[in-house]
Amino acid sequence: MLVITPVFSSSAEDLFSAWTDPAVMRQWLFKGDDSEIESIAIDLAVGGRFSILERTRAGTIDHFGNYLSIDRPNLLSFTLEVPAHFPGTSQVEIGFRQVEAGCEMVFRQAGVDPEIVEGSWRRMFIALARVLLSR
Repeated sequence: MLVITPVFSSSAEDLFSAWTDPAVMRQWLFKGDDSEIESIAIDLAVGGRFSILERTRAGTIDHFGNYLSIDRPNLLSFTLEVPAHFPGTSQVEIGFRQVEAGCEMVFRQAGVDPEIVEGSWRRMFIALARVLLSR
């Protein structure tokens, strides 16, 4: 299981929104010199589906799943499938907790080898920190 626990200079509400508001998601997800988000479709409800299409030089990659738990602004969990990057279904759970320095995010992903996904998540969390600082 992958566990990453960064602290962001923001509120839990702003951090939760960064995971659920397509306008904010576009600013930090898959940020790199060869990719951008083509589209985001979200049904933010327990059992609701999401799909985030990432366009790269090699083609389009779909990141999709279902929401398992939504407790705004404390917890968000969902299944995640990205057949272009890893087989099967993983589960992501993100907890948000206000701390003196801002908001601690406890990110957990199970069902995929951490070596496959950790570098990408860490790069995106750096981009997320920049987005939240500019708000």
